[in-house]
Amino acid sequence: MGTCINPCRGCPLRDGCALRAEWRQKVCGLGLRNAWFVCPTLAKEIRPGRRIQVTIPVMGIGYDYRGGEHECFGGRKMVRATITTADARNHTFACVVDPGQISEEEQFSNSKTIDEIRFLKRRHHWRIVQFLDEPDLPLCKLGNVLRDGKCDTSDGSCSCREWAAADELTRSLSTESA
Repeated sequence: MGTCINPCRGCPLRDGCALRAEWRQKVCGLGLRNAWFVCPTLAKEIRPGRRIQVTIPVMGIGYDYRGGEHECFGGRKMVRATITTADARNHTFACVVDPGQISEEEQFSNSKTIDEIRFLKRRHHWRIVQFLDEPDLPLCKLGNVLRDGKCDTSDGSCSCREWAAADELTRSLSTESA
């Protein structure tokens, strides 16, 4: 029986990885079922602002035994996204899918609006299909992606501008008192 080496299992960087080969040699013959280590290469790549490609579930149409239609899982679709938060130790991340990647037809009827389902919660590194060769996108103080100078949020509002105004007011008051 083989040993499952994490985080190498499902890693988008595993092809030709020297660290994976090294760990395979280390655990060979120990009788382990699982081995876990913190990968510095993967931890460096999973960072806020990094552009990635992930898959999301999409809706399909199914038929019951009487010929009636109903919604069902229609497969997975590859979309581009940006990492908003990352945990290097556990190789987990949260991301936001780029606008316009999900259509109305692919959305389940019981799900929220498209803008709300674009924001993906904590995911493991094996959900990343590939890291894109694009520059990192800037994030605001609260971790939202900046697109055309505006924060990309599900409801269109972000408190970072209010924080920036409060910081500016504090600076101006402190310089006046000095």
